[in-house]
Amino acid sequence: MTAGDIYTIAGGGTTSCPAGIGPSTSGTDAALSVPLGVAFSGSDSLFISDSANNCVRELTTSEAVPGPPRSITATSANGSATVSWLPPVSAGGPPVTGYVVTNLGTGATMSVNRKSTSVTLSGLTNGTSYAFTVTAHSSLGSGPASPDSNSVTPR
Repeated sequence: MTAGDIYTIAGGGTTSCPAGIGPSTSGTDAALSVPLGVAFSGSDSLFISDSANNCVRELTTSEAVPGPPRSITATSANGSATVSWLPPVSAGGPPVTGYVVTNLGTGATMSVNRKSTSVTLSGLTNGTSYAFTVTAHSSLGSGPASPDSNSVTPR
């Protein structure tokens, strides 16, 4: 389900439908007493007339980029490290289309498809410490980076 906002766009003057135009500020403001009619616009808005409160409400959807991936862990091997993660708690709207793993020591990145939750990064220098972050991507853009993984030192 996508998050959204409820706006009073016409009418008002009752407790459940405050006078003025603007977003609802509480669950009470957003209450509908007697929904009478519903209309949908081509711009992802749903209009609801509330006859008991003498107003028209607009429900708009809002989508966001994905949240950060979770539980980032790294394990080392000879000249490589495997980074694993869990998907974001919220995709924000559209589904996650992929991930980017960033090596914090070198700045190098690796893109991974949406079905992957781990990747092995090779070509690392044995005896050097590395940590990583993971970013989720959707059609709306990149979400925030995960917290840093644990540090690993390939041997």
